[in-house]
Amino acid sequence: TLPYEANLLETLYTSLTQNNQTAHYQNFRDRIREIYSPRKCHEEQIREKLIEFAQFQEVKNMFQEFAPKLSEGSPIIKEIRKRIDGVLELEAKIKKTEIDPSEGFVFTNVSKILNKAILSGIPTKYKALNRLTNIGGFVAPQLISLAALPKRFKTGILIDLMVDWAKQGYKVYYADLENGADNIGMRVLQNLMAYTYEDLKHNEGGVTMEAERIAKEHGNNFYVKKFLAGVDTTNSIERDLDVLEAKFDWKPHVIVIDYADLLQPTDRRIREKYLQLAAVYIDIKNMNDRRNVMSFTVTQKNKTAVNAATSDEASVAGAFDKNANVDAMFGIEQTREESKLGIVRLQPIVQRQGLRFDGTPASMCWLKIDYKTASITEMSYESVRDAIGMDTISKSYPDLLDDKYIDHYDAIDGHKAGAHRVTPTHHSPDMPDSVIDHAIKDSSLNFSSDNPYEALDD
Repeated sequence: TLPYEANLLETLYTSLTQNNQTAHYQNFRDRIREIYSPRKCHEEQIREKLIEFAQFQEVKNMFQEFAPKLSEGSPIIKEIRKRIDGVLELEAKIKKTEIDPSEGFVFTNVSKILNKAILSGIPTKYKALNRLTNIGGFVAPQLISLAALPKRFKTGILIDLMVDWAKQGYKVYYADLENGADNIGMRVLQNLMAYTYEDLKHNEGGVTMEAERIAKEHGNNFYVKKFLAGVDTTNSIERDLDVLEAKFDWKPHVIVIDYADLLQPTDRRIREKYLQLAAVYIDIKNMNDRRNVMSFTVTQKNKTAVNAATSDEASVAGAFDKNANVDAMFGIEQTREESKLGIVRLQPIVQRQGLRFDGTPASMCWLKIDYKTASITEMSYESVRDAIGMDTISKSYPDLLDDKYIDHYDAIDGHKAGAHRVTPTHHSPDMPDSVIDHAIKDSSLNFSSDNPYEALDD
């Protein structure tokens, strides 16, 4: 219990009447730390109670203020919504209170900084993509984006990466703003089982039973949630994550947002589109930092990339605001000849840490897509060269003719990136239907096209 001499809740209530609520909370937290011995269980309990009390008082004060003005209609409703977002944002701002061990005086903190900075990323199934990074993969709290023209299998590549991680035991949270949970579920199943859309749709050969058997092997490692484009914010995502953690002790290692451009910023006062875009990406980075997760998203290229074999910083829609805030952005590239063979290339557009694109095999990752089963396999440069032909390759990217680049690519091809893995865990049977279960049970999938990918693709 709280010692009565401290009058902690009363002090908090008084502090909340002033402007900088976060600063007051930090001071208030320090007072509590002086009263109690540093036991995490006590501190966590007190933190939750303080947040709950602060939010209650804020909402109560807000409705007392706006109740007489409700007859004014829409403007007041919009203002109430802004204030509610502010109340929720208070929780997000103060939720992470741990001190970063790498913060402080650099010259007297060398070992702690190096222990945190020298990391091994979680490797993807694409070895060439891992080589493009400095750490052999990706790690929290990075924000990674894939950029492509429309209908270039952006969502399919994301799903392929995430299904592989889920099979390894990593927990994936998929926030969908465009496709629909049933569509994502169908594509996850196709990728997981290498089945065609028709196989799954018509349940030929006991597909449902086989899908359920395979899916159960991977526990509840892939969760999907539908959000409203142009309405929801990262606060919406975090509220759902809080529910999952409270009810099922489920916390993701990676969050997929498909796609971030369709979110609204948490600050509703921002009206200019380009500022909204930058604010959304900053919201995601802050969410990653608070929750110690990494995030992946996709985005569109602009018209200048339509006939280009490769991309640069100017090829991305809203390029400056996105490139400035992502940790890495990779272009999904495809020439006409590659398109005929179902081949795409991943190349770095911008990276904070990693290789730059120089037009050589060492700075590309080739993938072969089976559109019927939504499955992807990595290709070596040699297999691409044999499939497309050197004459065709030389017209698209002539730098590949330089032997020293090819030799360099061959030399690093056997490199094994460092990695850390987690052991798959089994979760409570009370967990709500995963995206896989949802897709299996939903028999009402309807598509307007004979080609399911015109409906399913991004």
